[in-house]
Amino acid sequence: MKVITGIDGGVSGEVVGWFGGEIWEAHRVVVTREHERRVLDIYGNLAILQSLAERAGGINRLFVVYEGSRKNTEWGIKNSFANGQNHEFWRVLLTLGGFEFLSVDPKTWQAYCFKGIPKAKPKERALKFVQKNCSDLAWL
Repeated sequence: MKVITGIDGGVSGEVVGWFGGEIWEAHRVVVTREHERRVLDIYGNLAILQSLAERAGGINRLFVVYEGSRKNTEWGIKNSFANGQNHEFWRVLLTLGGFEFLSVDPKTWQAYCFKGIPKAKPKERALKFVQKNCSDLAWL
């Protein structure tokens, strides 16, 4: 079985590996400052992915899914730019790192995971999903 790794790839996101059953490993994305802005750190995030691959038994046993960027007419230019930049960051990092990966539209995973979870903002609903389904991540 492949180890599934999911990434909420914004600067306040997480990288989470699922090793089957109730075995999870979660890491905050690594962020640095560049021109007074918080941006994703190349080497720090690559190190997280490499450690998950090592724990999985090799890079060929790891499958990474990251949340892609979507068009949203309600966002301003700053948010649209940041989301596009983060999407491209993960696409390039995963490609050059040799990882098998797929980008997923946020609405796709939310429609599946949020079934039965009361309406709220996406991050609040995601936390409720984790608390409901992943008891060993109660520290979140």
